[in-house]
Amino acid sequence: MIKNEIVKLKDIIIKNVFKIECKDIVLKEFELEDLDEIYELTLQHEITDFLPDWIATKEKRREWLVKYEINENREFLESVPNISTSGRKALRLAIILKETNQIIGWCCSGFKAELPLPNREIGYAVSKNYRNKGYTTQAAKGLIKYLFENTNLDVLNATALTYNKPSNRVIEKCGFKFINNVEIENHEFYYYKLNKSEWENNMKNFVIDDSTSEEGEIVRKGIIEYNLSKVPFTQEPSFISINKVIKGINGDVLAGIRSELYCWNCLYIDILWVKEGCRHEGYGSALLNEVEKIAKEKGCKLIHLDTFDFQAKDFYNKCGYEVFGVLDDCPLAHKRYYMKKYI
Repeated sequence: MIKNEIVKLKDIIIKNVFKIECKDIVLKEFELEDLDEIYELTLQHEITDFLPDWIATKEKRREWLVKYEINENREFLESVPNISTSGRKALRLAIILKETNQIIGWCCSGFKAELPLPNREIGYAVSKNYRNKGYTTQAAKGLIKYLFENTNLDVLNATALTYNKPSNRVIEKCGFKFINNVEIENHEFYYYKLNKSEWENNMKNFVIDDSTSEEGEIVRKGIIEYNLSKVPFTQEPSFISINKVIKGINGDVLAGIRSELYCWNCLYIDILWVKEGCRHEGYGSALLNEVEKIAKEKGCKLIHLDTFDFQAKDFYNKCGYEVFGVLDDCPLAHKRYYMKKYI
């Protein structure tokens, strides 16, 4: 999400600060109060070994910030969407970690004179203390999304030193395609391009299809693993089917119940059925009592089920179940009741 916010410094409104919201970080245009944090980052050789142009004294860094970077950001943003002819201005954004509100790096877009036209590129740097956490990729993707969705750019470029494997991985994760090797200031770089049309295709690079039984099992296992990661299961095995039937003397099925004790010793009753002509003979109560007894022996304390208004709500009420939710018009002009019982 992209927004302009009014930011106050010492209770004085200074300007509208441009921001791009990402999952764990925020991209924000450079401000004078960012000087100390940006300067501290440029003292890390892990950054300046790859970006020597950022090496400067604090006084020089302040001069660049005041005379060039802040002004160029304003000129760039005021020219949106027509930035391909915006006087070759750069956009420089601080990467702020939402959790701490700390500047952990920067993400920029400017022109690379050594590349063929159109030669606007993106670049980035992140503190050595915040690498391998996905923040750099979030920043790059956030800036790319903004540029392609809000400006008239059709192409973006990226370069990385051939031995800078982390930077190359970020570029590849963002969808850039390798073009060739280029030499810049006596150093060899990998050169990448990303077209807007390719980016748009990557953004919707999926299909919805009918699942096979094997794929359905992948989905089932996926949600089970997720649930387990959030709330530890209290039973083993994680799913226990408790299914019973009542048969006549000739072996005919007269009634049946299907239920499952799952994960946290909770019992879900899926189906309770009694054959027409055998109702009001106590079969339903007998089956319900039987599965409740088995579930309780296995540590169950909560049972839940659902029933329609044309099924057995009153029966379940008599058996100690209470309504905790109602779904109207399911089906049309009818209600579906969700019921529970503690044992």
